[in-house]
Amino acid sequence: MLTKIVIAVVLVLAGSVAIAAPAAVFVAGQRVRLKLASPVDPTRVVVTDYAGLPVAIRARMAGELLDLGALPPGFYRVAAGSDGNGQAIAVVPRARRTRSARLNVDAAHAWLISPDRFDDGAQLLALAGVQWVRERMNWGEVERSRGQFSWGRYDAVARADRARGLRVYQVFHSVPAWSRADGATNRYPDDLLDVYRFCEAASRHYAGMVEAWEVWNEADIPGFSVDPASEYAAFLKAAYLGFKAGHSRARVTQVSLALASPRFHENLYRNGTQGYFDIFNYHIYADPAAYAARAAGHFAVLDHHAVPALPVWLTEAGIALRAVGGGLSPADQRRQAEFIPKSLVASLVAGTDRHFFFVFPHYLENGVEFGLLDGQMRPYPGYAALASAIRLLGEARYRGSVPVAGASGVSARLVDSGDRDVVVAWSDGGQQTVTLPLGDGPVRAYNCVGTPLPPPEAGTGRVDLGPAPIYLVARRGAITRVIDDAVRRVEAPARPALPPPSVVVRVRPRAAVVLKGRDAYQVPAGLPVPLEVQIYSFSGAPVACRLRLTPPDGWTVSTPAPEHTLPAMGRAVLDCTLMAPRSAALDPRALEAVVEYEGRRSSPAMLDFALDPATLAPSRVEPLPVAAAAAWRDNVSEGGTASHEAEDGELRFAAEWRDGADRWTYPSVEWPSPRDWSAFEAITVEVAADADDPETTVRLMVVEEGGATYFTEVGFAASKDWRRVVIPLADLAYGPFSPTDPNGRLDLDRVTGLRLGANTSRDRLKLRARNFRLLQLRPR
Repeated sequence: MLTKIVIAVVLVLAGSVAIAAPAAVFVAGQRVRLKLASPVDPTRVVVTDYAGLPVAIRARMAGELLDLGALPPGFYRVAAGSDGNGQAIAVVPRARRTRSARLNVDAAHAWLISPDRFDDGAQLLALAGVQWVRERMNWGEVERSRGQFSWGRYDAVARADRARGLRVYQVFHSVPAWSRADGATNRYPDDLLDVYRFCEAASRHYAGMVEAWEVWNEADIPGFSVDPASEYAAFLKAAYLGFKAGHSRARVTQVSLALASPRFHENLYRNGTQGYFDIFNYHIYADPAAYAARAAGHFAVLDHHAVPALPVWLTEAGIALRAVGGGLSPADQRRQAEFIPKSLVASLVAGTDRHFFFVFPHYLENGVEFGLLDGQMRPYPGYAALASAIRLLGEARYRGSVPVAGASGVSARLVDSGDRDVVVAWSDGGQQTVTLPLGDGPVRAYNCVGTPLPPPEAGTGRVDLGPAPIYLVARRGAITRVIDDAVRRVEAPARPALPPPSVVVRVRPRAAVVLKGRDAYQVPAGLPVPLEVQIYSFSGAPVACRLRLTPPDGWTVSTPAPEHTLPAMGRAVLDCTLMAPRSAALDPRALEAVVEYEGRRSSPAMLDFALDPATLAPSRVEPLPVAAAAAWRDNVSEGGTASHEAEDGELRFAAEWRDGADRWTYPSVEWPSPRDWSAFEAITVEVAADADDPETTVRLMVVEEGGATYFTEVGFAASKDWRRVVIPLADLAYGPFSPTDPNGRLDLDRVTGLRLGANTSRDRLKLRARNFRLLQLRPR
């Protein structure tokens, strides 16, 4: 079917007409015919390839069409006369469907392209050989009032995708305002029955159109959820049971993890979610060399908590490139194209069963481009790179590293495509000629966008490598010398035959601060903490049950009446009180709630609580000598200017921005040699701003030797009044914007600097700070 698709292309050869829908994409073997704004002299038409070299063509006019003949797979630019860089076209290999369907994309068409382009987008996906697409849904848009569903554009995009043979996987990560008393849409509903009913309705409505559902996106970071894992776990349990009730064959993925985030991840399984998802799911935005370590960290958590053996999906893996004039520069287009094969192979090494590049259409976020298409849905070279990787890697079964003797910085990975051995190779050590054990038979070579290259001399295995990856394709079984370096789980138990419990318990503090980085609630020492306990039955019959609450050691909890009978599809809401001690213990302590019913136990609700250090009397206070203006250095985002001064014992910081979407200022103080803070548990400072602004987030950062930076992840809102904040040093989270930390923790005996500042959307910002102190809270 794809070979018969006629793609109408209007090409800017005279600088006056843009390429028409769907995009300038052709299938190998198809004649490249371009509709022009006006006739041109075919002898003046120049076609250049991905490397910028001219391609031999016989251009001729056929009526209004410029006929370039059939071009090999690859990425090209077509220009006439003084048409500058010309216009982009991609020629992709004939799509190949595979059983594994390992290499795919996050499309997000419902949100990123207009409904009249849904079919164009689906066609481009199919031409690239994509088989699975990740989509987006807004629950509040679908269910504007309780029980009233209108699926709108989500039906349209699902139909367009299915019509092109694409398999759809859907994610949602917000709730209707009516589902919470406070109207917040980025937190979980007050009543989990609302979650169950929405998910049941969605999976029933989309049975046969949507095959998998992701329950929330990146809930481990505050940008998508400020709540701890205990809240998400209850939400996931209700969603899973609802999805299965609506369509028993629907598959459910747990939340996509944005970070290594071991605390949040650990707490998912401490809350007993092991039986409430079918697919493990995470994201990574990093150099592909970091993929294996991220996977190994996640797998260690899965093994430790006896999570059953499940498919592993890497559902967002992309490269962030700064946009120039709303799109990618030619240099960054190449970086994106060359990233794609490296990322896909690194994902296979990391043990993933399905990989999704982020993102398919044009998408700018804070001035950064992520998409494979430009704003007019024309291809970047990355589109051709994706299509070529899907075609050449086929079933994409990873077999190991190919040894390379006498070379440094060379990566060579062997993939079984199903009918060929394929080596993806490149050199991070500069241009070099290497010898690979490619066997005695013929070997074909391709560049990263799929254009054929001169093959290595038969039987020699000698290959020229540089930073751009190439494909070397040999007969299946020809390459036998490999090193098995794949990342795998060590202990993965089989999935239990019994379905997960249909009774779910949830515990919610009525008033407590969430420490996102520690995945805990912060409560005052020595004071009562009101709790709400919710018990749900997601079954069609009444259930008699018994609640058991276990407080942390040294804490007490008032237990409500333990015996309850829940109606079919009903709930009980109980009040109780947790009493925090006056001790100086800062480590989070767990409260557990479990419900026993009909000879079974619910999975637990496990909440961690930490004492507010501001309510503890310190045993030692150490002033930090940072009040002098000369000690500080201005630090502001691109497009901004900053200044600072000191007066009357306080520091005054100012910044303003003329442009730039990303606005931050974090003045810093540094010391020539590391300082030892290991005797202290917290740092305190008083801060004031020039305005009350909940959208301006103030944060403190601590820098260790080597530059790794740890910061207050959630931060606190800017306030005109002086505000004293006490920050446990253990709450500081690693900043991925800083150099990699080899041991993954803040080394308090090697502190080399401090930063205090804010992220804002304002044009101008002023901050004042005073009384920086280190606090020792435990008696020594």
